[in-house]
Amino acid sequence: MKILKVAVQNDYLNSMSKARPVVALTEIIWNGFDADAKQVFVYLDYNNLKGLEQIRVLDNGHGIAYEDAMSAFSQLGGSWKVRST
Repeated sequence: MKILKVAVQNDYLNSMSKARPVVALTEIIWNGFDADAKQVFVYLDYNNLKGLEQIRVLDNGHGIAYEDAMSAFSQLGGSWKVRST
């Protein structure tokens, strides 16, 4: 397993602080379909107090190549669009 150091920029943190959880979940589900998934499963796991413990999204899409994931996820935010304004 490789450990990836992720740099998070202020513009990313700012946008995430305003995001609604349902929008993020929708994006994750659509990522599966974008990867040609034929099936996408959403599991809601509850704890003993009936509180939502975790949400798991599983799909059978092709995913992302390991090499591409390293560069795609090493920096979050820092868009040139934000820096040019």
